[in-house]
Amino acid sequence: MNMKPSPLLVVDVQSGFVNDRSRHVVPVVQRLADKWLDLGWPIYLSQFTNKHDSQWVKLLGWSRLMDESEIALAPELDHVRPHATVYRKQSYTCVVGPFLDDARSAEWTDVVVCGIATDSCVLATAVDLFEFSERDLRPLVVSDACASHAGEHAHESGLFIIQRFIGSGQIVSSRELLDEGELSRAPRVGDPIASA
Repeated sequence: MNMKPSPLLVVDVQSGFVNDRSRHVVPVVQRLADKWLDLGWPIYLSQFTNKHDSQWVKLLGWSRLMDESEIALAPELDHVRPHATVYRKQSYTCVVGPFLDDARSAEWTDVVVCGIATDSCVLATAVDLFEFSERDLRPLVVSDACASHAGEHAHESGLFIIQRFIGSGQIVSSRELLDEGELSRAPRVGDPIASA
């Protein structure tokens, strides 16, 4: 994998979704975000928001993520926020709002996806990126930087379905991106581009 400048899309790492079953991914997400900050590559932080007349309330009986204390990003990402595009959404997918606007105009080939929850918003986002109609985008889902607030079984089920939808080659680990030097060879924003 030869990484070019690519966005990091951090899906719904919010206080309302961080619990004992999902908290372990927050440091991994933070580590990825710190690398993106170092490279000067774009970072997007989505925040799911619910409302009283939503489908989640009407059809699922789920009324969380309406209060600002739950909508808030995890505090571990406070240092990332000023350098990222932060946006709210009322959908499973994150391919909306400013991210969608930028995806239409930027020259990205890959989008790195991490966050919560693997079995819902991460899955929907990965599929929408795979099917992005305006040009080919390759979603890369960082398996150990994703979790489900519903637990490990939901996370593993989500990864299984994501793999079926977008292919096993698009599921990567943070180690593949960070520790094996893939991103250490990547160009930082402002670096001169070497000619072949």
